[in-house]
Amino acid sequence: MGDQVGPVKVVPLYSSLSPAMQQKIFEPAPPPVKEDGPAGRKIVVSTNIAETSLTINETLMRALEALNYLGAIDDDGNLTTLGEIMSEFPLDPQMSKMLVVSLEFNCSNEILSISAMLSVPNCFVRPREAQKAADEAKARFGHIDGDHLMLLNEGYGSKIFHAGSSLGMYWTLLDTVKDNQVVHLHPSNCLDHKPEWVIYNEYVQTNNNYIRTVTDIRGEWVIGIAPHYYDLTNFLLCEAKRVLEKLYKKREKESKNRK
Repeated sequence: MGDQVGPVKVVPLYSSLSPAMQQKIFEPAPPPVKEDGPAGRKIVVSTNIAETSLTINETLMRALEALNYLGAIDDDGNLTTLGEIMSEFPLDPQMSKMLVVSLEFNCSNEILSISAMLSVPNCFVRPREAQKAADEAKARFGHIDGDHLMLLNEGYGSKIFHAGSSLGMYWTLLDTVKDNQVVHLHPSNCLDHKPEWVIYNEYVQTNNNYIRTVTDIRGEWVIGIAPHYYDLTNFLLCEAKRVLEKLYKKREKESKNRK
């Protein structure tokens, strides 16, 4: 490349793939398939920076719905002021909002630590030849309320939850409740009891549907933070709806008693 170019370090990012797969990575993307009917309709999402034509499918609609509930875009798909701030962070939307909103709850340092831990690979390794020792070492960091506070290992439970759920962590819980999915707690979680409600960060599908990195919460916190999402008219008749109805009735009764 000439004498004007300094030393170059080559990092084989795709070295574990076969030569055929490596070649495919650098091939141009195929042209979009023309579709007719509702599934092939296009919309333009304005980000106040550029306009992009997107094919609307279920996955994209769920993503746009999530951004709307997080307050990152408005009902017309335009980026909000909050969304502009969130876009400055190299994180997923839930994590970005968590950092932004944590200022309101005076727990930015704690949320920053949790976000950092969630943004890197799991620091708790469990080598086959030393599983017992690894489990004992992890147990020293355990927290009675769950994995998020284990990552922080500090006593800011309620304050941390309200910041985390107001900002975006609640979205993962909503997804499961509203879809009426049945999931299991992953064996790696640090809870020593079976909670009624949890927030979680990761959905893992193996022989069972697992949720990983979970924290025990109270159901009334959820309907207080996200009533716009938990509109019961949007729920089909299911166990989740019946439980939510009880929570709303309980909150209404407590509100009347306080008057």
